[in-house]
Amino acid sequence: MKIAFSPTDHNTNKYSKILVELLEDHKIYAYPLHKVLTQFELFRSVKVFHLNWYESLYSKNVFEKTIEFIRKIIILFILKICSKKIIWTMHNKIPHEGTLLILSKFLINLLTIFSSKIIIHSKISKDFLSISNQKIKSKIEYIPHPNYINIYGGSKRECETHSRDKLNLLFIGAIKPYKNIELLIDVVKIFYDDINLTIAGKPSDDIYKQHLLSYSADIKNIALHLEFISDNDISSYIKNFDLLVLPYDIQSSLNSGTVILAFSYNKSVICPEIGTISDIQEKNHLLTYNYTNNREHTFQLMEKIKYAINLKKDNHTVFEDWGNHMFNYVNINNDKKDVVAKLVKVYDQVTSI
Repeated sequence: MKIAFSPTDHNTNKYSKILVELLEDHKIYAYPLHKVLTQFELFRSVKVFHLNWYESLYSKNVFEKTIEFIRKIIILFILKICSKKIIWTMHNKIPHEGTLLILSKFLINLLTIFSSKIIIHSKISKDFLSISNQKIKSKIEYIPHPNYINIYGGSKRECETHSRDKLNLLFIGAIKPYKNIELLIDVVKIFYDDINLTIAGKPSDDIYKQHLLSYSADIKNIALHLEFISDNDISSYIKNFDLLVLPYDIQSSLNSGTVILAFSYNKSVICPEIGTISDIQEKNHLLTYNYTNNREHTFQLMEKIKYAINLKKDNHTVFEDWGNHMFNYVNINNDKKDVVAKLVKVYDQVTSI
């Protein structure tokens, strides 16, 4: 079977690459969306169009975003008119950032109507869809997010060494304003004697990079590695830390590949109760919280970090045990081959209609 899959290989996320490569084991071959749309014979032969992050508008200014929006609308109508089967994976409540979010929300509404199936990676995702509409509800398929076990590695980078007496925290990933980096810095600097924090990843632009460098200047327990982290180096970054700390914005965040990444490499997390976390029934081996505003977020994050400091003082290896437990969890519940097998069933269902 030939399908269109968008994106086929995300530059900063192995998610798409994992699925596309494992689909080939089922003799399902994924082609980039733009290639299918521009080659007539290929377009005729493809029935399934699987769209990820399609609602996000990546253009930089309002005019370009509007053109991108119109182009995406036209594509959806062409697919519908040509009786193609659209599958949309819902990754976030809304795009994390940007202007003209109303256009993205319109795309989300159109995707829920035009899609034959809607894949969700966390069970609470359905709460943000129009589940009062029975037709839309019947389209929803829950498939876990694939784990990243054995995906990253091969680094020759020397691991950092940290004091075993301090709590060693890591934030890793693309550095963007919605990820509450400043809030994290404000909390961590309070615990100067008890915490080391490393923030690793490429900022969204040079202006934001300079802002963070200035914001964290002279805070000795915070190290900034504001650069692109290669795939080969990710595992070595994670290796020497106690926990990953991910103070996400719950207004937009729903699923987190970084949470799954942490678990895949034997690390637990401090993270708000987004969809990825809420699916875990036993939360004894991670630190999670809820909040309704920035002030409450600061307080809740502070309390969880304080609790983690005390846990490590009582037992230096407590977070090794937690990380091993979460590894076992994603090894069983987020097995890549099981995820793809469920995805293949969805493709078979829509093509038999």
